[in-house]
Amino acid sequence: MMLKTILGPGKISEEQTDRIAYSSDASQIRGKTKTVAWPEIAEEVTAVVKYCMRNNLNIVPRGGGTGLVGGAVPDDSVVIDLSKMNKMEIKDDYVIAEPGVILEEIINIESDKFFPVRIGSMKACTIGGMIATNAAGMRSLKYGKTIDWVEELEVIDGKGNKIKVGKEKIKDFCGREGTTGIITKAKLRLAKKPKQITLSILSFENITSLVEKTRELVKNRNVSIVEYIDKKTSEMAGLGNKYHLMIEYESDEGNIKGKEMEEVWKMRESLYPLVAEKGYTTIEDPEISLENIDKFLHWLQKNDIPAFGHISIGVVHPHFKKESPLIKEMFEVVKTLKGSATGEHGIGIMKKEFLEKEKAEEIKKLKKTYDEKNILNKGKVI
Repeated sequence: MMLKTILGPGKISEEQTDRIAYSSDASQIRGKTKTVAWPEIAEEVTAVVKYCMRNNLNIVPRGGGTGLVGGAVPDDSVVIDLSKMNKMEIKDDYVIAEPGVILEEIINIESDKFFPVRIGSMKACTIGGMIATNAAGMRSLKYGKTIDWVEELEVIDGKGNKIKVGKEKIKDFCGREGTTGIITKAKLRLAKKPKQITLSILSFENITSLVEKTRELVKNRNVSIVEYIDKKTSEMAGLGNKYHLMIEYESDEGNIKGKEMEEVWKMRESLYPLVAEKGYTTIEDPEISLENIDKFLHWLQKNDIPAFGHISIGVVHPHFKKESPLIKEMFEVVKTLKGSATGEHGIGIMKKEFLEKEKAEEIKKLKKTYDEKNILNKGKVI
């Protein structure tokens, strides 16, 4: 039976325009699309997976396509676009969301509760993609990563089985970049909204004093965000030729309040476009402990590499010109500092050679359990 017959009209395409449109994600790496599927319910995802398993076809699940490491780039694959699975049910202290729900829709819920994982691409990224990469974001210091807010999952494995996943097995799918299963529903816990939020921006002449202040701030229970902005990026943003920390307090400790905070957020959201305009279009996301972060920041400064990011959890975003030889050198520095190649973007295609051996072994074991025929996001991560 043909895939078109299984899903019905309007839900499958082999048109060249669609195949080209789905051949890349935000990484700009180009692949080859065989077919595009737009399921609307979990049973349709199951039907596509079973068809692909019988016909030995590779599947690439896709959300908003905002990934920066090629995680949704096909290799003569069937692309399952989950964006039409976008229903959301709001309860008192949790949300049940399908994978195509956009993060901003959850952030804008009118309630005394909120979803605390806030990332730069929130206007376009989907919940399914966030779970697949275990997105971190700005408030990770206080609220952790996506996995800390996932209560239950509904997943389709590589055999087309629908699995209900409880707390103890969530790690088998969260952060696995679609290699172990396709998320079709998630129960997400909400946090109580803070009574007050204020901000501060602090400037520093040198990295040493900035890192010392960061180590002090992370001990303050009222601090939810500590963002780093280096000298080069600060100048582009109009902050002057100094290093900066942007701090969010869930108290009145900050000196920026009310509507003024909106301007600070606009400035923070403008950083990547500003840096990209200067040709630094490749963004990385290594994770290094606060104990060693100063050594890493000094290396970036010495090599004139613009950077900003979530310093409170050791995830900084250095920006490089395309195909810069410094990228490979940076990963060697990260390894020396006992850091990780990725803190939130994932491994995808681009960082496979830098994946720690033990993490690769974990994925291989999970593949044997959930995707023995290796049809789910084949060639990604490992």
